[in-house]
Amino acid sequence: MSLVLIGLPASGKSTIAALLARRLGLRHVDSDDWIEAQAGKPVGAIFAEDGEAAFRRLETEAVAAVLALDGAVVSLGGGAVESEANRRALAGHEVVWLDVSVAVATRRAGLGQLRPLLLGDVRRRLETLAAERRPLYAAIANWRVDVGQTSPGAVVREILRLTGRAPAADQEKRGAERTLDPAGATATDQGRRGADRGPVTDRRQPGEDHRAPAADPEARQGQRGGRAPLAAAGTDDCSREEAGHG
Repeated sequence: MSLVLIGLPASGKSTIAALLARRLGLRHVDSDDWIEAQAGKPVGAIFAEDGEAAFRRLETEAVAAVLALDGAVVSLGGGAVESEANRRALAGHEVVWLDVSVAVATRRAGLGQLRPLLLGDVRRRLETLAAERRPLYAAIANWRVDVGQTSPGAVVREILRLTGRAPAADQEKRGAERTLDPAGATATDQGRRGADRGPVTDRRQPGEDHRAPAADPEARQGQRGGRAPLAAAGTDDCSREEAGHG
């Protein structure tokens, strides 16, 4: 099972995924990096020379390949969820939706190289993408994290809390403690460790219908477990995300 980040372009998926992988001692895999390696050229060149349809075919191959790397932290291109095959492939993985407003995404996109699908009127294009994709993100994700004005470090901590994943250093420390105390943890220790895992959140099962819900995505979140958005904290540094996530 991999930890997968989804969201609009400029939501910070690559930046957050790399930080999570480092904290967890896991491999970070980006679907666009896989596509570029296979095609031998940048995502922008694929769009320009071969067209979006060719890119989406490569993307479906990429999603299948990167999700097969069990135990990785995966960042997917923003439009990967539009493919039914990709949505099916995500079943059984832990999926976190990095939710960002159009206003923030527009500002971030303007700080770096434009993505292929954001050429022209960036804000209007993002508004269109948000309307099309947010229902899909809401239907697929196990958790939603608001990354609007939040620092990458705070987002990483929130994801670790929601998923109950312990950083690699903590895992080593707990392993050492178990070695020193083979008799096992006390009831108090067990309760404390259980609390560290964060709230229990509903999880979708493989094969469940992933079609976009008719209801508003925000309302759907409340129906599926009341996942609270991450409170704003720190500064917005996610604009450093690599270009290419369409």
